[in-house]
Amino acid sequence: MWIQQSQLKTSYDAIVIGGGLSGLMTATALQNEGRKVLVLDRNPQATASCRHLGLDALPYSATSGPALEFLQRFCEPINFWTVEAGPVTYEAGFKPFVGFGEQSPRFVGELDYYLSPQTLFFKVGELDRCLSAMTTQFKGDHLAGYQVTQIHTLSGHVTGLTLGHGKIIRTGSLVFCDHANWLPTVLAADALSKKTLKSLTKTELWTSILLETTLKKKISERPEMHLLMGGKDLGDIFWGFFSPDEVHQTCQWMGLIPAEDTADSEMVATTLKKIQKQIKRAYPEFYEFVEKEHISVNYASHGSLEIALTDQQTLVGLQNLWMIPQPSPQQKNLLGLLQQTLLVLQSLGCSLNSPHFYPKVPADFVQPSP
Repeated sequence: MWIQQSQLKTSYDAIVIGGGLSGLMTATALQNEGRKVLVLDRNPQATASCRHLGLDALPYSATSGPALEFLQRFCEPINFWTVEAGPVTYEAGFKPFVGFGEQSPRFVGELDYYLSPQTLFFKVGELDRCLSAMTTQFKGDHLAGYQVTQIHTLSGHVTGLTLGHGKIIRTGSLVFCDHANWLPTVLAADALSKKTLKSLTKTELWTSILLETTLKKKISERPEMHLLMGGKDLGDIFWGFFSPDEVHQTCQWMGLIPAEDTADSEMVATTLKKIQKQIKRAYPEFYEFVEKEHISVNYASHGSLEIALTDQQTLVGLQNLWMIPQPSPQQKNLLGLLQQTLLVLQSLGCSLNSPHFYPKVPADFVQPSP
């Protein structure tokens, strides 16, 4: 339930920082356990989006099916399809992608997630719809446009936090579902060890430029993940997919730039133009049939994070600060987020097999290796 700052309580059993998919899943599970929960969403608009997770796709693996079932504990069945074929690239025609050879882009580790020989694809906007439904169903307190200025700690425990307007809120549990690199700015200098602090900031992060398009007609029969290349720069590599819809076919395309260049509007605009150019190169008629287009710039949506966590998924040094950061510290993107969310919910003692949820959590959704 969306609230105003004046409606905030002075204490909560749990506070969840981040109103995205992991934040709402966590808040819902805690609420179903009877706990008083506050969700702090830094987005000033009361809207839901999963675009920071990259393309709406899951690589096929031993855990992707169970991960999808886990997600569906929290919302209606999701519209998806499976493609049992690896990615294709375009060079005077489409052909299977066989690798980059010796000249791999800097972000090749981010690309690996999308290069599976089998992939689960979601209808464009389906994850946003799922998140929107969870936002509506959540009955705890939900505050948009928050600004945390300080997280209070005492003897290795979080005791509360201060918001931008000066209000102090107490809590016994804090779940962090946001970018880990700003945590040191709101924690006291002696709250964490130097090693833990370093793990929060020593990362290589990438910002995604995401282009979502609805077409007036179906222009592609290729169901596979596309990798579009051809520029002189090794960073001129973009990827995306088409839905199988016969009418109003949708597609998603994505490119990455270094996170530190996110505020460089010229670089963002240039990257977007390169994406559009590569799409038109593969599908010359593409822009004749565009019905609508949505562009988003998603700061630090991808990257590697070797964060110091305990076996209980709390930050080393703070026993009641659970972490589901973006990007995920274990697997990548949506798959990593779902796996990390489950680990945190298990640590928090949430029973996901209660009547509040859809069918039972799959037994084969095993804990990922550290």
